Amino acid sequence: LIPYAFAFAGLYVLIRRWDFRPFSKEYLKFAWKGLLYLSVISVAAYLLSLLPWPYGLQKPFKNPFEALGMMSNITVSIRVLFDGNIHWSNMLPWYYIEKNILYTVPVVILLGFFLNAFLYRMYRHRFPAVFSFFLYFAVLFPLAYVIYKNSNVYGGWRHLLFVFPPMAVLSAISFDTLIASFRKQTLKYAVAAILLLGILHPARFIVANHPFEYMYFNEILGGTNAAYGRFETDYYLNSLRQGSEWLTRNVLDELPADTTGKIIVASNADIDYYFRNERDKVTTRYTRYYERGASDWDYGVFFCNYISPDQLKSDLWPPFNTIHTIRVDSIPVCAVVKRGDKKDFRAIQTVDAHDYARGIPMLEEVVKEEPRNEIALLKLSEACLNTGNFDRAISAANQCLKIYPDYDKALNLIGIAYMNLGETDKAITTFIRITRINYRFVSAYHNLGLIYASKKGDLETAKSYFMKAIEVNRNFKPAYQALYQIFTQQGNQEEARRFLELANSL
Repeated sequence: LIPYAFAFAGLYVLIRRWDFRPFSKEYLKFAWKGLLYLSVISVAAYLLSLLPWPYGLQKPFKNPFEALGMMSNITVSIRVLFDGNIHWSNMLPWYYIEKNILYTVPVVILLGFFLNAFLYRMYRHRFPAVFSFFLYFAVLFPLAYVIYKNSNVYGGWRHLLFVFPPMAVLSAISFDTLIASFRKQTLKYAVAAILLLGILHPARFIVANHPFEYMYFNEILGGTNAAYGRFETDYYLNSLRQGSEWLTRNVLDELPADTTGKIIVASNADIDYYFRNERDKVTTRYTRYYERGASDWDYGVFFCNYISPDQLKSDLWPPFNTIHTIRVDSIPVCAVVKRGDKKDFRAIQTVDAHDYARGIPMLEEVVKEEPRNEIALLKLSEACLNTGNFDRAISAANQCLKIYPDYDKALNLIGIAYMNLGETDKAITTFIRITRINYRFVSAYHNLGLIYASKKGDLETAKSYFMKAIEVNRNFKPAYQALYQIFTQQGNQEEARRFLELANSL
């Protein structure tokens, strides 16, 4: 914003006619005075911006620029729900931000913004054109730059919220211009009524859903209920606080005073802070949502992001044994879960200890009682695979896919089972499907390389898949070892030695 201020102040000075000649004594005095004002304003604004930012205050002239550099090129890539599909944040469609703006900015503000360009001739006499240009630039340039740079953005358009104020100003100018230009009072009232009616939808949402205002979706999409399963809702994880506080009030505070042992509360995010006053009663634990059955916990507080959109839209969320939900309008964004007898946890522990004779029947019993338990089905498939029961492994994994379509881990087990059954083409099709669902699933590339090397005899294609595995995960040692073997087989000792050294370094 500081470069914006200097750039447009300079532009304003250059294009406006002044009473003094360019570069005259009066001109230079005026320019230096303007630069002084801009400098004071910029320094003051910079320092004020640090007040609510502890990291910036620690090193005021270093940390903000480090943060700017990091935010300009975010290296972390996370899964994002966008328009009904899961994407990696570094491979989102170019229109990701623009579509989020279209669906989340109140329609009345969008209307005023889009009308502004058509109304320019009606208000241009009220202030210089450079001001309008400045406002449009402040909105459109960041959006265009993000597209040009293919920036890694996620969580709606929260990384570019600063384009909203100038957008709102341009929208306000449109409505003000219309009201001022009409002579008939009825037309003035009509414009005011449109503005008022347009405010009602977001105003109702704010009142009804505090403190979840940021989950608002407008009438173009059909409101927040229509966004469920199509777009991310609780990307700031605010509902975890509400869920944790409900659990504290309604469960922890009701525990008998002589309760022995701590209650384990699990979540698919860090919730330790919310139980800071309950540490004598509670231990918190992180678990991925789809691995929750493999962890030991008594209660769970899970938020709805990173969950398959198919499950959200098919009422497979909230999960089994949910005792309370946090809702925004009518959609559940957080589930408080009370665990049952932990049969799934004990069964998975048994299988992980390679005691398949006991573990498989235990998992079968869990799946019978709780047929929507993805991790139990996944572990059952894995256990059957390890005991050579490949058909049962495929069957269990397919059951898992009915609950969680396109689950890459379940598909991987199916692909491995096909490999062992000698059904090479089916295995190839399955692994390729995985790479299309999740381009970062390194095992799929490795398994494809193994098939082409050992079953198809196509070493060049095998090499390309092993190299892709390394591209996805530079620390994936089996791919280096496989390339060492291929280059040795081809008589390329120099390349073989290089990949062996790389493998041994890991």
